[in-house]
Parts: sequence; structure tokens; C-alpha cells
Amino acid sequence: MRIALIRHLMDDPQGGARLVALLARDLQELGEEVTLYCYGYDQARCFPELLAGVAVKCVRRFDASTSPRRGFETGWRRSGAQLRRYFREAPRLASLIDSRTEIVNPHEWLAHRSAALFGLPRRVPIVWTYNDPSHWHVHSGWGLRDLPYQALGWLDTRQINRFAAVTVLSRWMAELAERTFTAPVHMVRCGIDAHNLPAAPARHGTPGRGPAVLRLVSVGVLAPWRRLEDAIRAVAAARDAGAACHYGIIGSDRFWPAYGTVLRRLVAELGLDDAVTLRFESIPDSELEEAYARADAALFPNERQAWGLAQLEAMVRGIPVVVSRGAGVSEVLRDGEHALLVDPRRPDQIAGAILRLAADAPLRRTLAERGRALVLASYTSVHYARHMLDVFRGCLARRSPN
Repeated sequence: MRIALIRHLMDDPQGGARLVALLARDLQELGEEVTLYCYGYDQARCFPELLAGVAVKCVRRFDASTSPRRGFETGWRRSGAQLRRYFREAPRLASLIDSRTEIVNPHEWLAHRSAALFGLPRRVPIVWTYNDPSHWHVHSGWGLRDLPYQALGWLDTRQINRFAAVTVLSRWMAELAERTFTAPVHMVRCGIDAHNLPAAPARHGTPGRGPAVLRLVSVGVLAPWRRLEDAIRAVAAARDAGAACHYGIIGSDRFWPAYGTVLRRLVAELGLDDAVTLRFESIPDSELEEAYARADAALFPNERQAWGLAQLEAMVRGIPVVVSRGAGVSEVLRDGEHALLVDPRRPDQIAGAILRLAADAPLRRTLAERGRALVLASYTSVHYARHMLDVFRGCLARRSPN
């Protein structure tokens, strides 16, 4: 099967780019003919080891000096940039796609535009991977700055309704897609790199005794919906209740620098400079592994998240996790068995979970062992690639003859 994977930009080592890179590699290893298409590509920064054997075609090649600083676009500048990408960049990307392609799989907003321009006139099945709500799905204003989003939303919906399928990661995303589009919706949950499954070190102490200081960590690109302020407030409450704990937040603030400022101010306001470490940058994998190795538990207080690869990455390393029910991944986790689940915007519940973990080594061990087993059994990148192949084959089987 000749498969075209599309992501508009592969210029930054984010979760969405990693997902596409893993899928390209694993589909190719399963025997499929895969080409990854993108408008902009920074080969050195964007998972060169994963894409070493994959054909990548792009309109522009970036390096550290030319990669666009998309995270700082606001207001009219952002609206203008989105219109340029939609009407100028997307057609140029569509023109690269091999005419022999049998299935097109665009990932996220804008890639679907290139897929539509190529696939709809040729009646090539398009399977859109809809990982996060498009801006116009959650943008309800009607001011002048909102008009481009409303117009693009109308045009997008007409195009996507003609796609062969839409894939999503969680039930709440499936409900959103089914309300918005008439194309069939499939829930296909992604997973961690099947080639890089770390061992789970023993870290949970002796029965009945907790660590002298419970080391907590959160990992992921900074964004307001991650609600890390709730975790910071929870750490303050847990310390007031007698728990000795230290909390580290690791993640780039490239896209939301103002949110990083909010978190810094909160740490200072609560007097937690000695208890909370903020590292707002992307770090090498080796340093990330060191941070995971030091952690006794991980906190993920997201208010709204389509899935949660970072949660799975922590779980496979044998780290007990506290996960908000606002994250899609919570749909597959059992409270007290795979994770401790809390409600969004509830620092008090997070503090309670921290106190339980600090005092209960058997609980930490149970969460670590069963959480890791769940990920290995069902949520690796190879599981995801095989499920996506099933969707592709079904779409090809249903395609009407030209």
C-alpha cells in the first residue's frame, strides 16, 4: 500500500511530530510504502533517528536559524499567518504528493487542507487524524479577528465530510468529531515507541515506608490547559499537611511564554522556591531519562487533553501517575490500579493523591507494575500502526470504483 502521511510542519520535536515519525517508521517496518510530506522540515531537530529510513518530501527545509517562531503569533498577525498557510502553503505541499498514492493520512489541522486538494479530485481515500480540536471548534467569537476562523471552519467542514474517515484518540474527541462531521469516526489510540521500551527500576521503598522526600515530576510542552498551577498549589497543600515532597516541571514555554511567567509568579507567591524546580526548555532524551529515574511519581493535572502520551511514557518507566479525568488517557485507566485519577481543577484532590503516595509504598508499587503492564500490552507505537492499517484497508475496501 502506498501511503502518504502529511503534517504541515516537522520543525520541532513535539508530541504530534513524534507521533507521525513513529507511525511512518512502523508502517514501513510492517511492509508498507510510506512517504512523509510536510511544508517545512528541520531534519536535525525533528527525530532524525526515527525518520532515518523514511522518505521525507518538503517544500522548505529549515535549520536552527530559519525555523519559524510560530508560538509568538497573536491577534491579526496570527490570523494572517493562518490564511497564508491555508491558501498558499497548503496547495504547494499538495503538489508534492505522488500521484500513485493509494491512501492519504493527514495529521491535525492544515495538513487536512493539503490532503483535500490532492485526494478529493482523484478520489483517493483520505483518513484524517484529528488529534486536537481545531481552533475554530473552540473559537466562538464573532469579532473581525474571528471571521477567518469562522470562514475556514465552514470550508473545512465541507471538505472533511467528504473524507473516507476521521481518527481520534479518545471518546470525548470522538463525540466532538461526530457532532461536527458526517465522515465515519474511528477511535485509534496511540502509544509509546515500541523500539525504546525502558526497564522499570525498583524505586518504591520498603513496605510501609515512603521515601524521605517524595520526588514529583511533570513533563510536557507548557500550555494553559495543562493546569500545572493546580499541581503547584497541591504541592503547597501537601507540604502543609506534613508531606516532604519536591516537584519538578520540565517543558518548553516556546508556545506559551506568558504561562511560564504565571507559574514562576505562583511559585514565588506560595514560597515554594525550595520545593518546586521549573525548567522551561526542551531537554535531551538522556536528561529526560535522568529526570524520570529520579521521580517517585508524576503529576498530570490537565483540564482538557485529547490523549496523553506523556502519561504513558511515565507509566512504562514504572512511575506511579496522578492523572486528571480531563485527559483522554484517563478513559483507559482504572483508579487505584493503573493510576490515581482526579477531577480537573481540583488541587485538593491532587494533594490527597500526593499524601497517599507519600505514605503507601505498596500502592506505589501496584500502580507502577500494573500501569507498565497496561502500556506494554496495548499502547505502543506498533499497536497504533496496526490499528491505523486496519482503518486504511477498510477505507480502500469501501472505495467505489472510479
